[in-house]
Amino acid sequence: PPGRTWRIITTPLRTKGSVYHNYGDIDYSLGLTRSISLSLGYANHWYDYTSDGDYSRSALLDRFEHLLRADGRYQFNPKLVGIVGYSYGFTTFTDNDVISTTEDGVDVKSDERDSRSHYVYGGVDYDITAKLRTSVRLGAQFSDYPDMDQDSSNPYADVSVSYRLR
Repeated sequence: PPGRTWRIITTPLRTKGSVYHNYGDIDYSLGLTRSISLSLGYANHWYDYTSDGDYSRSALLDRFEHLLRADGRYQFNPKLVGIVGYSYGFTTFTDNDVISTTEDGVDVKSDERDSRSHYVYGGVDYDITAKLRTSVRLGAQFSDYPDMDQDSSNPYADVSVSYRLR
């Protein structure tokens, strides 16, 4: 935020530590016509690191992430689906510990980084084979950090390949 100077704390990619992580998602699809459908979804991540206190891994990373999604889908042919969608995500940091101190001596606390994001995108799902699918989403992300009085906008891209075992 304006008037603050940030000191960045970095950690190695691999360290000893314990974390609880839970992920859940729910999806629902509704066929409106033979070619048009609506897909709704919700996903949740929960992270709880076992270290505690100021400047700890818990202070930096303990959080809930939520993502609500609505997609309009058009079936071009049996293998290709066009998608236009919107998602709303919000992240809530669960600790109130200090993660940094500015050069002015002001403590920055973990929960000051809570955020809300809006995603708009278009894309396709393409079935390469009966078991192999590729998905592409391209669009924009608009984020708001209310406690820091900041916002941002960025390009958004999500590309994946999935394989079905059955």
